[in-house]
Parts: sequence; C-alpha cells; structure tokens
Amino acid sequence: MTFLKSIIIGLITLTLLGTVTFAENLDSKVKVGSDITVPVATAVDSVISVGGDVHVYGMVLEDAVSVGGDVIIYPGGNVAEDAISVGGSVINKGDSKIGGDTVTVDPFNLDAETWTHTVKPIRHWGYWMGGLASIAFLVLAVLVVLFVPSPVRQIQETLLDSGVQSLVWGLFGVILVIPTTIVLAISLVGIPLIPFFWIIIFAAKLFGYVCCSGILGQQVLNKIKRPSNSMMIQIIAGLVTLWFVGLIPIVGWLLKTGVTLCGFGAVLLLGWDRYRYRVN
Repeated sequence: MTFLKSIIIGLITLTLLGTVTFAENLDSKVKVGSDITVPVATAVDSVISVGGDVHVYGMVLEDAVSVGGDVIIYPGGNVAEDAISVGGSVINKGDSKIGGDTVTVDPFNLDAETWTHTVKPIRHWGYWMGGLASIAFLVLAVLVVLFVPSPVRQIQETLLDSGVQSLVWGLFGVILVIPTTIVLAISLVGIPLIPFFWIIIFAAKLFGYVCCSGILGQQVLNKIKRPSNSMMIQIIAGLVTLWFVGLIPIVGWLLKTGVTLCGFGAVLLLGWDRYRYRVN
C-alpha cells in the first residue's frame, strides 16, 4: 500500500466507521482501500468497495459496486440487481448471473450509452440540479488552480503531512461555527460581521474540498494507470470521482463529508501555523 493511499484511507476512516457498522448490521459489506469477497454459499444485501475490487462467489441480493476497482462475478456467483464499476471493469466469469444492469463508468471517456446507463436510476430533479452544481463547482476549481496554485500546494502538503490533525481541526471547526455565530449575534458590533464570517467559512470549506480532491484524484489516476503531474487534471479527476461516489446512498454522502472536513481542517491548521510563525 502506497503512502498516499494510506493517507487517503486515514483521512476518511473515522468518518466511515459508523457507516460500516450500520451496513454490517444490514448484512451488507462496505470497505475502503481493500477488496471485498462474498464467499460461496453466502448471501449479503449489497457490497460497496472504494479503492478495491469486489469478488462475488456467492449471492448479492442488491447492488455490487466498486469505485476505483473491478467487480468480478465468478462461476456460481449471483448479483440480483446492478453490477457497477467506476474507473474499472465488470467481469463476468462463466456461469454467473447479473439480474440488473452491468455498468462500467470511465470518468474520462463518457459516451452517450454510458451516460444513459449511469443516469437510469436517477429519477429526481434534485440529482440533476446537483449535477449542474457540480459542473459549476468544477469550473470554480479550475479557476482556483489557475489563479492561486501555490496555496493549493500548501494545503495539500498539510493534508499529506498532518492528515489526522486536519480531520480533527475540521471537526472542531464545524462544531465551533454555530457558537461563534451566536456570540456575534448577541453583540451589536458582531451582527454585521455574521454574513462575512459565513462567507469566509464557506470559502474555506470549498477551497479545502478542492485541495483534498486533488490528492484523491492523484490516487485514482494512479489506480487506473493514467498518472499525471498536472494539478488541474488531478483535481478534476478527484471531483469527478467524488461526484460518482456521491451517488452511492449513505456512503457517498459520508465520504464527501469526510473530504470536506479534512480539507477545511487543513485550511484552519495552515492558517494557525502561519499565525504562530508571525507571532513568534
């Protein structure tokens, strides 16, 4: 396991622990950074692997999903609903069954047929609005890389050097937002500052999210054997991956929340380190 992959897993693990426990109670399997195997004569509700392959020898009653890996159904294996791979392949080895769709999504080569299968389960306008918002955010990320590349690198270095600290800072930062707003609200001088305070917090979260997605994008590009040293390509790859991961119920939302917290925490941590340096 590479150092970068270890960092990515470490940033997200704390956020996903509750989800993994919840999923196991529903007789489902969720793993980050490793493969999942459904043994012979075993039935599970669903399997989701982020950064690993899914090996199905037994029965999956719902969907089998891999983000950044392959879904492999062996002879005698059965996936009752959809088999989905984002950035990998769905491999049907012989006498195996897939009850729903077989979907292989390459974020860098989306044709009309792939889009048709990908958006087939999406029936609510909210998802479409989310897609439009993602495109707008992608444009914003490109502008960030073009105009302020140096701070992006510094935040990414902070994430790689102090990943766990960044997550902790992000959690405490989010917790303190509401009390800080209340303190500002009860003072006459602070009331006009509330909108500016929230704009700063929102901008810090967005900026941190973009930086963290770049690290994730680099890992995804290496996984699919399309490495790139371009910061912009890495960030775009990460954002596209997070968009697809966000389609996965519960896990997708928590994964994106973990990325947001880590990025936000890295911004706060870097700001605090700079403040201490100036004071000293």
